[in-house]
Amino acid sequence: MPALPSPPRRFIILVSLSAAYYDFFLNWLQPVCGFGLVTHVMAIAEDALAFQMLRKHLADHQVQRGLYSSQGQAFFSCGGASAHSPVCQQLGSAALSNSKQGSTGGEYNSTGFRVMMGSRPHYILRYLRAGHEVLFSDLDTVWLGNPMALIRLSLEKSTGTELLVVADTMKVTHANGTVDVLGTGFCGCFIFFRPTAGSLQLVEQWAERTGVGTNQVAFNGAIRQMRGQGLRLRQLPRLSFPPGVQYFANEGKVHFPRALVVHANWVVGSNVKIERLRGAELWHPTENRCVSSSVASAQHP
Repeated sequence: MPALPSPPRRFIILVSLSAAYYDFFLNWLQPVCGFGLVTHVMAIAEDALAFQMLRKHLADHQVQRGLYSSQGQAFFSCGGASAHSPVCQQLGSAALSNSKQGSTGGEYNSTGFRVMMGSRPHYILRYLRAGHEVLFSDLDTVWLGNPMALIRLSLEKSTGTELLVVADTMKVTHANGTVDVLGTGFCGCFIFFRPTAGSLQLVEQWAERTGVGTNQVAFNGAIRQMRGQGLRLRQLPRLSFPPGVQYFANEGKVHFPRALVVHANWVVGSNVKIERLRGAELWHPTENRCVSSSVASAQHP
C-alpha cells in the first residue's frame, strides 16, 4: 500500500471494498456523513474501478489502493512479522492473480472474496502501527445512530480497554427445552481498536490465521488466544449493537429501539442482503449526496 497520510489522524473509520460493493458503501456512508464523521473515513479500494468511484466522495488522502495490481505491480504488502508467513504470501499471490483476471471479489466465497476478507487484518495493522485508533466497519452494516458517544463511554468505564467488540451469537430454545447457541462469538463486522501492544498482537494473530476457516473464525481464534495472555477486551451492549440474526428475525425496531448499528449478516449473497435491508427500510444508496468537505470545495470552488 502507498504511504499513510501525514500527519496521521488519531481516529479513523476503516472500510474496504471492491466495485461490486459500491452500492453498499453508499448505503453505509449516508448516515455516517449525517453524523459528521465522513472526514474520519479511510477507504481501501480493492480494484481500480472502486478507487475511481470512491474519489467522488472522499478526499484523495482518504482513498488507498488495496490488493489490486497496477501496471504489474501489486500494492498489497502485509508488513511486519507476518510479511513472510505462508498465509501472507498466498494472499499476495491470489490478489495479483485476481487483478489479472479482473476479479473484484463480488461473489461470496470466491477467491477474490476470500482475499478481500483475508486482507482486513493487514490493513488494520498498518494504521494501528501508525498510532491511529481504528474503527473497522463492514459495509453491510447500517448506522441507525452515532455510535461514538457510547464507544467513548465504554472506554472510560473500563480503564485500559484495548478492544471493543460486538456479539454475534443467539440462544435458541427448542420445544423440548434444549438450548443451542448459534454463531461464532464476536463479529468481525464492527471492531474498535486502540493502538496498544495487545491490540497489535491480536491483529497479528488474526492475520496469521486468515487461512483457517472463515475470517470471523480466525478473528475469534485470535481473541481466545490473546485473552489468555491478558488482552483487555470489552463487549459493547447487545441492545445497542444487536446481532443481525436477532434484529431482522425479531422486528428489530420493536425489540431493539436503542439499536445504533445493525448488520445484515447470517444471509448469503448481495441480493438477499439488499432485500433484507430494503424490507427494514434501511436501503437507500441512491439517495446519498455525501462528499468529504475537501472534495466538495474542489467541485465548487
